[in-house]
Amino acid sequence: MKKKIYIFLILALVLMLAVTGCKKKEEPQGEPNIPPVEQPVEEAEEEEKISIMESFAEILDSGATSDIAKFVEENIPKMGQLEASSMIDGLEKALTEGIGPLRDEINNMDGIDKLRDLMGNDRFLSGENISKIEDENLKKKVEEAVKSHYKLMADGMQVEPVVDYRSLLKYEPKLTEEWKEYLDLMATDSDSPPFAEDTFLISFEELGKRIINVESYMNRYISGPRQEILLESYESKLTAFMKGLPNTPIAAYDDNILFENVYRAYESFSANEGFVSTGFVHDYMIALRDNGMKVDNRMLAKADQYIEEAVRVMREFK
Repeated sequence: MKKKIYIFLILALVLMLAVTGCKKKEEPQGEPNIPPVEQPVEEAEEEEKISIMESFAEILDSGATSDIAKFVEENIPKMGQLEASSMIDGLEKALTEGIGPLRDEINNMDGIDKLRDLMGNDRFLSGENISKIEDENLKKKVEEAVKSHYKLMADGMQVEPVVDYRSLLKYEPKLTEEWKEYLDLMATDSDSPPFAEDTFLISFEELGKRIINVESYMNRYISGPRQEILLESYESKLTAFMKGLPNTPIAAYDDNILFENVYRAYESFSANEGFVSTGFVHDYMIALRDNGMKVDNRMLAKADQYIEEAVRVMREFK
């Protein structure tokens, strides 16, 4: 009997050792795979900055928009705030001036219809749709445009190049506060245009907020480099806000009575005190009330007067 017990114990021990031996040894853990921290580019010495800015001035005079964008991308990390902001100033001007030529180039490639078909109901040409462009020359041109801070927007049956201000905000850490806020202001409209084809693309309330944002910026940066451009934006937004657009009227077609949602937008807008635009809209709202909320020719003429005076005040007293 004892002999059987011994045999059983030996067999159990052998089995235990066999199972233990089959277990895979754990690999020793090495150092965790931490990606290297990208070090900021060291700012250039003054002499190098001067040389870079001289080269930038030359390329602005003779270079293509894509070359200017590439130069900024390569050199802006080495510059201080003032030089970097000056570069964005020059780049934005070049991009704006290059819109017409870019549109013509795409049109000459018979690209408008091809791109419009790809876009469908989308407002902008997406990266996914760019990859689907079959015409290699057209695809290369579009990719170059996107890399140069453009994007392509549907405008009816046309395709319109616009400056992609959101992409310019990648340089925000190198810019002055004035330029950061300007690019952010412009990016709001380039990401979500307020209107197109005589139609509102945003609500009246949102348009009111954008008018106040433009006026607020102009009040804080009186001598800013883009006052005239912003004043044009201010006037077009205020005109649409107070008079509506052909495809988005502010009053009913049959009786010209102001829509309730527009009146509420005027009330909300007028509650923001201390702005030129809100004061005139408040006066306009009172005039409409006194006119039985009817938007007739007399009221539209009064709106024109208020808009003209608001723009004059913003231009002359800033």
